[in-house]
Amino acid sequence: METFPEAISQMERAFAEIAALVPMPQMVEVGGRQAYRFQEKTAQQGVIVKLVSIVSALRSAQALLRLGMVNEVSILERVVNDHTEDVSFLCLGIAGGQGELHEKFLAALFQEEFELRNGIPHVIKRQGSPTRKDIRSYIDRAGSVDLSPGKHAELMRDAAQVYSGFVHGSAVAALNLYGGAPGRFHLAGMMGTPRIEVHMKSLWNHYHRGINAFLFAATVLNLPTTASRLRIFRVGFERLAGKHYE
Repeated sequence: METFPEAISQMERAFAEIAALVPMPQMVEVGGRQAYRFQEKTAQQGVIVKLVSIVSALRSAQALLRLGMVNEVSILERVVNDHTEDVSFLCLGIAGGQGELHEKFLAALFQEEFELRNGIPHVIKRQGSPTRKDIRSYIDRAGSVDLSPGKHAELMRDAAQVYSGFVHGSAVAALNLYGGAPGRFHLAGMMGTPRIEVHMKSLWNHYHRGINAFLFAATVLNLPTTASRLRIFRVGFERLAGKHYE
């Protein structure tokens, strides 16, 4: 966990360099009020949106783990899973050419959530965004991974499914908070229990995914110095955890 703050610092530094390439949101009128919105609604801006969410989720998960709130950490890990996939999806489109799937994704991403009718907010019907299955299948086809066709999408699906129960409040997930002698639900967190080490290792994996997302974005957006620095940091991050990846 000692390496987590440095990982955040590296991602934030990379974010500033990536964001410098992209038009920032402008103050506009939305439903009778002033709010910031992206005007161009490009794939590069979509990458920025997802990178923001990744860093925010990782920071929040780290803070919650210090309190022993392991189930809430797992919910945020699902967020990181989805948004790192989205970064891959968008960056592969930027690198290889965007198609209808990317157009639908961006339309849904930048769509307003509400509109005012006679002064009353109403939810705007969502446009047909690609499903998570669509996104994973695209990454599987477009990404260069040394796996049999369909296997990468299957692995991503399985990884997300691990955390689905925490998001939806399954009984199995709730029992992650049960234990002790006599047995009880630990409603104030799981500090001092073996669960902390398990979730620490899991959170490390998601920090690693975050680093990879920033590295991929920097590479695709032609920031070689940023990408090189992240690559070097990633190697050290892995070594300190006793891991080594090719």
